[in-house]
Amino acid sequence: MEKEVYLVSSVKCKSYSQNEVDTSVLKAINLIGGIKKYIKKGSKVLIKVNAVGSHSPDQAATTHPAVVKAIIKLVKKQKAYPFIGDDPAGLAKIKQVSKKTGLEQLSKETKTPIVEFLNQTVYKDPKGKLIKQFKLSGKIKQFDVIINVPKLKTHLLTLYTGAVKNLYGFIPGMEKAKYHYKFPDKYIFTDLLLDLYLLLKPQLTIMDAVTCMEGNGPVGGDKVNLNLILASNDSLALDTVALNFIKLYNQAPLIKVAKKRKFPQSNINNIQFYGIKKYKKFKKPRSHYFGILGIFLTRFRNLTAAKPYVNEKLCIGCSTCANFCPAKAIKIKNKLPNFDYKKCIRCYCCNEICPQRAIYLKRPLLLRWF
Repeated sequence: MEKEVYLVSSVKCKSYSQNEVDTSVLKAINLIGGIKKYIKKGSKVLIKVNAVGSHSPDQAATTHPAVVKAIIKLVKKQKAYPFIGDDPAGLAKIKQVSKKTGLEQLSKETKTPIVEFLNQTVYKDPKGKLIKQFKLSGKIKQFDVIINVPKLKTHLLTLYTGAVKNLYGFIPGMEKAKYHYKFPDKYIFTDLLLDLYLLLKPQLTIMDAVTCMEGNGPVGGDKVNLNLILASNDSLALDTVALNFIKLYNQAPLIKVAKKRKFPQSNINNIQFYGIKKYKKFKKPRSHYFGILGIFLTRFRNLTAAKPYVNEKLCIGCSTCANFCPAKAIKIKNKLPNFDYKKCIRCYCCNEICPQRAIYLKRPLLLRWF
């Protein structure tokens, strides 16, 4: 059996000017073999974006439409057929968030259909460690090629969200909540993500790492410029390089679990890298400080982990958080969310899906003092 070769490229991209993004995306793909290597004439291509919620492109929470447009152009140049798809966090569908994210306008301009992940089908996952079958949209089978197009961000639960985590958007609606409730531990949840990655294995991954997010990501963090476009033939290999760039490699649950499961592409030395290397230390989410204490005090997780709170000035009482909460730990009273911290599993989905960014995290008093 021929040994798999993991290719990753990194190209400078200073802004979201369409010409600059087009040039950078093309160059990044050319460094790992060129677009013809991944897309054949007449193939149906699903461009899996990060459309986590109704956030504008300048908020750095979603894949920027300029990156998606550059990919659409290349797919059409191969005389193939592009489609845009994702299933956002919470109960929203991609067509509901497409206007704010810029995908609706892009779809009209390029005449590229937006796909909703409906009609659940069971996909068997024989290589899975934790999950042996997933309920995913039956529409996935209609496509010949998947291009994974994540946004580089930190994440309250998993520390980092990139290419592998972006595949979680293939799980429709409340199925996401069920998994969060069943697997609240970040390392066990990462096993789930790796099982999904093995099942789907996108042929091409292109990461939007121009303007990224650090701190309390994936939606409530701070914008930070890395000014890069990354490309790879393997999503995990791309994450390995990206985590090295933002100096979170040794701390990321993704890498720790992948190494334990002996994924060779979780080791930077097993990757053929092309392009420029750029390093910038990203701020971690508040939920990931005091990680050593967390190891020893796992049974007291609710006492040591950061808690969600509501900013009453920003909250509009939409009930999105309560409707999606996997643990049913939120109830709306007087048009504001009330948290039952005994039920709360600290998955931070409420923070992630809040359209107003009204839910924030705060560490327990003792840890803040420490």
